[in-house]
Amino acid sequence: MDKVDLKIIETLKQNSRSSIKEIAKKTGIPMTTVHYRLKNMQKANAITFTARADRKYIERELVTYVLVKAMPGVKHQKLFDQIMERPEVESGSIITGDFDLIFMASVKNMDKLNDFVLKYLRTNQEVAETRTMISYETREK
Repeated sequence: MDKVDLKIIETLKQNSRSSIKEIAKKTGIPMTTVHYRLKNMQKANAITFTARADRKYIERELVTYVLVKAMPGVKHQKLFDQIMERPEVESGSIITGDFDLIFMASVKNMDKLNDFVLKYLRTNQEVAETRTMISYETREK
């Protein structure tokens, strides 16, 4: 990974649907080089392409961050993987500090948030404690 790859990635982060021609024009990198570099980065799994739905469109506008403390002796990776499978979870991290895990989740309303936190997380025998924060505004870069 060098400066050329990073320029291409930065351009894709602005618009992942940019054509090779558009990327070449924006970065000043020849089209053949852009094509070759993209192909190699994809092969190396250095970049992936995913679709992100508008939360308003899919009726999941309530964005929350949920901190999770695992019970003593619980394997954090296993619990993390299990919670990441939930449809409302958009991202997660295994963290340091008073809590072990943090998840960003989006839901339709407070009832759906209660389903996730109270009915799912707090009834899980591997979860000792949760703390939920509701986001007023969320942006992704």
